[in-house]
Amino acid sequence: MTITRVRWRERQRVSAADLRAEQLYRLESLGRHFLAPHDWGVVRGLWLVSNGSPADPGWQLLPGVAIDGYGRELLVREPIDIELPAGAARMQSYRVFLYYCESPSSCPPCKPCRDDPAPRTWQHVQVVVSKTLTPITGPAADLGLARAAGAIPDQPAWPVLVGAVARAGEKPDYEDVRYHAQRASLLRSPSGSVALRQGLLGPDDQYQLLLSTSPDSASPVKRFGIDRDGIVHVWKQLELTGPDLSAKIALSETAALFIDAPALAGIAQHVVVKGMLEQVNDPHLIMHWSDASGAREVVRAHLPGKEKAHLDRTLLVRDTQPIALSLVNLNTGRPMQVTRSGGRGKERTFILQDFAAELRSSDGQLALATRKVAVDSQGVAPCDGDSRSSGSGPAERDEGGVAYFRPAAQPTPAPTARAIQTVAGERPDGMPTTAFRMVGGEFDEGDHTPRIAFGSRLPAGSDLGWHSMMTIDGGGRVRMPYDETTLDVTHTLQLPPITTNPTDPLTQDLLALAFSAGLRRAGRIMPSGEVDVVFPAAETKVSRGGTLTYDITIKNNGANPATLKRVIECVVGSPELGEPANADVALRTIPGLTGTINAGGSISFTTPSTDIPLFQHAAAHVVIAVEIVVAILGKDYVFSGVSTTKMKVTD
Repeated sequence: MTITRVRWRERQRVSAADLRAEQLYRLESLGRHFLAPHDWGVVRGLWLVSNGSPADPGWQLLPGVAIDGYGRELLVREPIDIELPAGAARMQSYRVFLYYCESPSSCPPCKPCRDDPAPRTWQHVQVVVSKTLTPITGPAADLGLARAAGAIPDQPAWPVLVGAVARAGEKPDYEDVRYHAQRASLLRSPSGSVALRQGLLGPDDQYQLLLSTSPDSASPVKRFGIDRDGIVHVWKQLELTGPDLSAKIALSETAALFIDAPALAGIAQHVVVKGMLEQVNDPHLIMHWSDASGAREVVRAHLPGKEKAHLDRTLLVRDTQPIALSLVNLNTGRPMQVTRSGGRGKERTFILQDFAAELRSSDGQLALATRKVAVDSQGVAPCDGDSRSSGSGPAERDEGGVAYFRPAAQPTPAPTARAIQTVAGERPDGMPTTAFRMVGGEFDEGDHTPRIAFGSRLPAGSDLGWHSMMTIDGGGRVRMPYDETTLDVTHTLQLPPITTNPTDPLTQDLLALAFSAGLRRAGRIMPSGEVDVVFPAAETKVSRGGTLTYDITIKNNGANPATLKRVIECVVGSPELGEPANADVALRTIPGLTGTINAGGSISFTTPSTDIPLFQHAAAHVVIAVEIVVAILGKDYVFSGVSTTKMKVTD
């Protein structure tokens, strides 16, 4: 795809071709803007409203703007009447499409003689109603065809769906309408207080979608996110509202009891309501309420009235769950009595004595998905130049859906977040890590109730239902409530106390060892043969509590000088055949082992640098291993050496 524009100059002869090229350049540029950073579809307006009688309603398309798949602007300035096909069934749904059209136009319109060809083009839209044409759902055309206006030679029409209507007067259906979109990895409000990020920033980023808010752009606060595994994270109160649960109990041909309650949170959650009327002379309702989690409650309600008692009220269970009960006459729709007086001296008789109902929500889930619909033929543009319009007021678009994300009306101090999740992160050396976390809430030293429990379920019918083997309370205390529970810990490594004080020798040694490990991960390993480490060939002996002495020689076999920066000594247990294994490690940086080793030269260290006074080790035999860091031509490298002979340790 090439882009050509006119290069204007003084005294240039301007032709019609030059002006057309200038106009085409700007139309193509605007068309690419509509399709590249955005996408085709309805931009605003274009609602369908009823304007006829209730018996036979008609429809109007209100003003608005859309962009078709070639980047052409579809502008509706005035309301357009929609005519359904003659003889259309009352319940049949018809889709309404907009087509881009253009016709030749003379200027001024009142000129008695028309120019041929016409000097101007009239750009307009055409409305088409069809019950068979399938809407286009695929991506826009190639950017090489993009333009904001004009015919696209040798290309099919591109109808834009604006909705579906029926003669019966139901609400318009916008389910398959495609809307103008924006392609961006970050959407930010002008004030910078709200930001929506889409897509991963890199291999260590966790969230595919992240919504953040902040009082200022320098301190964003996470609110809602979806990670790379599709898990939804919410950092503030989240309220999901849905339809009420209801049940209808037919008591007779004319009487029915209706029970309504809000939908409960949770998967496959349900409520069981059982009730009974007692005491003929003073009616009371006793209602038993239970849910799937095992929670139960008994609610008692007095039904006043000397001669009549109605059951038409809302009862509150567990102080939060409203259950509405209503006994209704199906013929009149009015509340019915739950008791009837038999006359003076006669006992009351019950219309309703007991009832039971289960309120169960559908086993659904909240999911985010992309719907894929096959692309059908676009059809032929009808452009007949007929534009129908009439006046009408604006219309509001109906809201759909069953789940809404809203802030909690009255946030109350609820139990802190509890979760079981896998968290991706990285170590200080840049290597990725994955941690499995079980969160029992915020730390609370004074909370001795169990926060996290490990155990097993007991057989059905048991009073306890749960056999706890180990619990952790809010203060981090571990308890094992049963005597037969044991905790066996093996393969531990015990080191002296380590502080963060820079003067602690062990802290410096561990930091040096970590630096050496980082060089290995970065590939900074000395090639074989460049540097050699030579230990004494003869076996030596050392007694526990004595002084371990050995010699070491470092040779530079390379062609460049090497600067010796640090030598880390590790005394490692190495058992002989038949001896018990003991992998204790003694670690230190050998003092004074620095200097420059010229190419082909060597440097040897003997006592006292390599002396280890008051030597202690649990193994019967040990070997000496060294980790050496050298700098060659300004870059650090690491290599290791291990003594080939073992040192015997005697008591």
